Amino acid sequence: MTYENFTIVEKPRQSNFIDLERQTFGMLSVLGYLGSDIQRNAIWLCQCECGQLKVALRRYLQNGITTSCGCQKAIKIGNSKRIHGQSDSPTYGSWAMMIQRCTNPKNIGYKDYGGRGITVCSRWRDFANFFEDMGERPEGTTIDRRDNTLGYTPENCYWATNEEQANNKRNNHYLTFNNKTQTIAQWAREIGIRLYTLHRRIQNGWTTERALTQPLRILRPRTTSAPLSGTP
Repeated sequence: MTYENFTIVEKPRQSNFIDLERQTFGMLSVLGYLGSDIQRNAIWLCQCECGQLKVALRRYLQNGITTSCGCQKAIKIGNSKRIHGQSDSPTYGSWAMMIQRCTNPKNIGYKDYGGRGITVCSRWRDFANFFEDMGERPEGTTIDRRDNTLGYTPENCYWATNEEQANNKRNNHYLTFNNKTQTIAQWAREIGIRLYTLHRRIQNGWTTERALTQPLRILRPRTTSAPLSGTP
């Protein structure tokens, strides 16, 4: 049988001959025996999943050295170049810091992340996968988690602005009024009051309604009476 320029030959009949025909190694399916080289290494013709033919030695197939026609290596090289091109980018920086604070006990942020059980999913341990899922980091954003009790996964993460991330901190205080729930910072901006003032109202035991609706007291300037001139 002939495949393009390759001719399948009859296999040796020795009892110690290892027949690989129709077996699969990685992305390669063995089509037939081509003979042997001068060192008597068996040579096999294989077909890769991508459709290309590949000639391989038996020992390389069985040892896992040859697993594709070369297309798999090209994919890995492409990913490597893609990662290298991002190595100085904000996206790569966010990824590297995420890995560090979740896995490195010596990292300054570890106690608030890895130290309290926040993990990075196995898929995102590879930057190429992280970049594929999250894309390039938009300017003025950092990575944040929708649910701060869960780890870093494609479903739980997004690029957040500084304001969005501040509103999502686990120690934020939320207030609900008129069926609307917001952080104290958001309420302060909405009603036009200083954040410090609103915090003080809550700390002093004010109800949510009073804290959000009480008008600010306007301090009138003091007036001083001028001394009367002349004699009574």
